[in-house]
Amino acid sequence: MNSPTQRSLSLLRSRGYLVDVVEHWNAFARRRVDLFGVADLVAIKPGEILLVQTTSYSNLWARREKISTHENWLAIRTAGFAFHLHGWKSQAQGKRRIWSCKEEILCDPDPRTYAFERLPDGEPLPTSGETLQGSYTESPKV
Repeated sequence: MNSPTQRSLSLLRSRGYLVDVVEHWNAFARRRVDLFGVADLVAIKPGEILLVQTTSYSNLWARREKISTHENWLAIRTAGFAFHLHGWKSQAQGKRRIWSCKEEILCDPDPRTYAFERLPDGEPLPTSGETLQGSYTESPKV
């Protein structure tokens, strides 16, 4: 298990999620393509859909910035997905290397837990029922 993606797969499976990789290699463009432009993994369990971007610990800030400014971020936030960012680092512990994950919750279906409180243009997030850019609405929580 070498890559951050493989480590996150293992972590999420140990928490009882059904999880799969949703990024893919585009051979024509010679680059990896993330789901919705921001997610590497999708994980589900009853009542929850979780999207995950996974990276090294040193790249957490860059990934957070990429996600928060991506054109699809508003749609993801208002669709009811949970979104976590995993940053992996290793530390020497004697002769062994111990891997640890810093996990940040960037989006939670409960609107009170959003990490980003403003839209990209600086406007506050809409309240339940308001239309977002004419095509997305937040559903009331049942």
